[in-house]
Amino acid sequence: FDAVNVFASVMGMPSPNGVATVAIQSALFASTAPMNPHPPAGNPHADPYADPEHTTYLDLDTSSQGKAVMNLQERLKNLDYFEGTVNGTYDEATAQAVKFAQRKLSMADNGAASDAFQKKLYHSSMPAAGQYVTLKKGDVSQRVYNLVERVINLGYFNGDKLGNKYGDKTAAAMDLFAQVNGLPVPGGIATESIQAAIFDPNAKVNPNPPADNPLAKGGSGGSGGGGSGYSNLQIGSSGSAVTNLQQRLANLGYFEGSVSGTYDDATAQAVKFAQRKLGLTDDGSASASFQSSLFDSSMPAAGQYVTLKKGDVSQRVWNLVDRLINMGYFNGDKLGTKYGDKTVAAIDLFATVNGQPVPGGVATESIQQVLFSSAAIVNPNPPADNPLAKAAPDPDTQTVLTAEERDELTKLMNEAGIQTEEFTHKDAVTWIQQVLSDENYYTGPVNGVYNDKTMKAIEQFAKDYELEAPEKNIPNDSIIQKLRDFA
Repeated sequence: FDAVNVFASVMGMPSPNGVATVAIQSALFASTAPMNPHPPAGNPHADPYADPEHTTYLDLDTSSQGKAVMNLQERLKNLDYFEGTVNGTYDEATAQAVKFAQRKLSMADNGAASDAFQKKLYHSSMPAAGQYVTLKKGDVSQRVYNLVERVINLGYFNGDKLGNKYGDKTAAAMDLFAQVNGLPVPGGIATESIQAAIFDPNAKVNPNPPADNPLAKGGSGGSGGGGSGYSNLQIGSSGSAVTNLQQRLANLGYFEGSVSGTYDDATAQAVKFAQRKLGLTDDGSASASFQSSLFDSSMPAAGQYVTLKKGDVSQRVWNLVDRLINMGYFNGDKLGTKYGDKTVAAIDLFATVNGQPVPGGVATESIQQVLFSSAAIVNPNPPADNPLAKAAPDPDTQTVLTAEERDELTKLMNEAGIQTEEFTHKDAVTWIQQVLSDENYYTGPVNGVYNDKTMKAIEQFAKDYELEAPEKNIPNDSIIQKLRDFA
């Protein structure tokens, strides 16, 4: 009901009182139908961060897709819950991320994003995933892979096969670890506290590993860190030391690649992120001193934001650019994972418009906090190739009349006796535009929308024929009668 009336208003058509008339539907499904420049809260095209407490969000699940799902994935990715690709399709990776976030909020972990869940998710108080999230049987995640690798190295896992699905062996390993380490048995669930103990450098190795565990076969378990014995690692390095490094970086939310034991570009990028968090030189090489800090229990998780700079390649850059595009700051609409010159310029422009210190093209954590907040100001002058500029409403399709003026104009036209059938508002305006166009006063499209060009053409027509100037924005009876002479 309301949407039909709003659409009619934007189109400059008479209010249909909530009825989807044939004329309304023809205009709505036409290729020229304009977007609502002010979509209501909760609409997929509205800013989901604007006012979470008072926004009604669409319920989403694995049958959903579109902009609302993309917003959800982006938010989950920014908070380190989502490991998949932001693509607008509610897939299993999205459902898994929702489960992680639901557990963090102590909500039922059904993997469906209800309105109540999204209200909490988009709120500024929503916690990031952090170093650990509760893992359960059935979960499929890189976090599970990292957990299984660690319990294999500690001698608790019955086998040596890595995978990213939490199964019966993982559940049994959790309970066995708890027993050996004197902790409450978690019933097969990898709680955050259990994981903190597992990844602690002082975690106890299982004195009686299962027969098919590498420790029982004569292998050596990972130390998990400790305070010494690290070797310098860089691109090209490989082996268990790199595996441990990648695993630690992944657990802390810095690493987006695969734990492969090969020091690749993704590993170097993760090291840079962690080095910035520690205030170190971000050269991407893992020195022994850096690793000592990394494996220390005081090492902070990546959290919601890490400082991003020119040259970085990361999903975090993709999320940043996506937000800058949506806010009208990015010069272009092409998404990518590399932080380039356009991103540098967009960050400084955002800071300027929002009254923040200009960061010299660096997306600091504080700048990102403002950018992703509901208080972020949309660029009032988006670049020409930004979607906001491209989507700006065509002035020829925007009426300058109020609802009262539209009704009054229609009434005047019908009282003038121009035709036997009554004018609709659109028909009346079309007639006026056609006459003015024929007389070379109106240069816009004859579309039935009383736009600014129509109003100015009326004013010039009245002036040339020394007629009484129009009141408000609409022609008076003398102008209409003169137009009739030319019809």
